[in-house]
Amino acid sequence: DQILDAGSNSFWNLLLAAVAIGASVLLARYARRAIRGKLREYEGLDNYTGAVIGRITGWAIVFLGVVLALVILGVDMAPVVLGVVLVGAFLLLSGKSFIENWAAGILLQARAPYHPGDRIKTQGYVGTVELTNSRSVVLRQGDGQIIHIPNVEVLQNPLTNQTGDEGGRRCSLEFGVADRTDLDAAERLLVESAVATPGVRSEPVPTAWVSSLGDTTINLELRFWVDFKDRHVVRSAVAHEALARIAAAGISMPYPTQELIIARDVEPDTHGVKPRGAD
Repeated sequence: DQILDAGSNSFWNLLLAAVAIGASVLLARYARRAIRGKLREYEGLDNYTGAVIGRITGWAIVFLGVVLALVILGVDMAPVVLGVVLVGAFLLLSGKSFIENWAAGILLQARAPYHPGDRIKTQGYVGTVELTNSRSVVLRQGDGQIIHIPNVEVLQNPLTNQTGDEGGRRCSLEFGVADRTDLDAAERLLVESAVATPGVRSEPVPTAWVSSLGDTTINLELRFWVDFKDRHVVRSAVAHEALARIAAAGISMPYPTQELIIARDVEPDTHGVKPRGAD
């Protein structure tokens, strides 16, 4: 009786309340369809995300319609609002992880730092993106394993999209030559080795220079660009070609050596050693 005085409501109040609820249901259905249709225009968002957003919007509209109907019927809204706040707080706290990951998943799809099929690196994992769901980003690693990374962690940490231009991969090889080597000639030889190897891109052009000074060698670094999918094969082919040309040119590639000196005719130290058999 304190919340609702049924005797104070007329037929018209009941009719208006029913109209308010019915109108909210119809408006919610239209809003869900409109939101799903609008979100389909965004290429990065999947159908599931649009359906969830449309469903939440529909529930909110129906809830407002019910509240309006209760107001028309003269219901005291203070207990209702308190109950809704308590239920909402409980759902928010209990589903905090799910809500965070769901919201992060929407942001990832909206910003589109990657697309399904892209190869990305994040949180120490490298793989091809299978999909982004309400909880995680699903990666397929090179060995076939499936990794689920929470959306929040992907959103809050560095992410490298390794797809981009499939040819944009730089490789490098290091060669150690003797200290009296003609460095200019050796650098030209390395560049020619890369240029002559099939699969090495002409742009950017291969380059070579002195990268560091070792204990027994002068280290030359050769850099060149290849297609991503062929990077291992081409890098190996360049190494074979460069080593063959270095050997043909008579360029020495010394390796670290150790010299072990064994001293002979050294008197043993017998100080403090008792003769055998002595007590």
